[in-house]
Amino acid sequence: MNFSRQALLGIGMIIGGSVMLYAMVQQIGDSDQPEPMSAMVDKSSSEQESPQPLTTDIETEKRILAQKQKERAARVAEQEKRAKEFLTEQEVAEAEALAKARAESQQYVNNSAPATDETSSTESTKDVTTDLTVQPRTESQSTTDTTKSSESEKQKAAQEQQEAQRQTAIKEQAAAKKTC
Repeated sequence: MNFSRQALLGIGMIIGGSVMLYAMVQQIGDSDQPEPMSAMVDKSSSEQESPQPLTTDIETEKRILAQKQKERAARVAEQEKRAKEFLTEQEVAEAEALAKARAESQQYVNNSAPATDETSSTESTKDVTTDLTVQPRTESQSTTDTTKSSESEKQKAAQEQQEAQRQTAIKEQAAAKKTC
């Protein structure tokens, strides 16, 4: 059965190839015959109807070339202007997204900080209650704890100030680029 399928496919290929060969020979035979003169005349008349007239004057050529260069320069300037506008809009959007992300992050930190303080205080109370020996704090330990907490608060405040200054600088740069 496989042999019969292969034989049929082979015969089909031979017949198809012979038909294509016959068509190519007919096409080549038809192209050897000279074409009528009317077709040649039609082709030359269509070439004469070109949209731009042929210029033979050098000054005219220079003027046309200068005009095309001005048009090209205007198009390039317009594209550059659009690109600058796009870049400024993109920078402003990035700055806003960054500010929003930082604000959300800060809000998350602020919301999670009291929760961790509460859990740590409950854990510390559990430790104190389970511990049988209680050691009183000395004044030097309590002062170092308060100075550490005040220093961390100062660092956080300084970081927030720097962030605010950075954001205002980015906005100023974006505004300056918009005006340019």
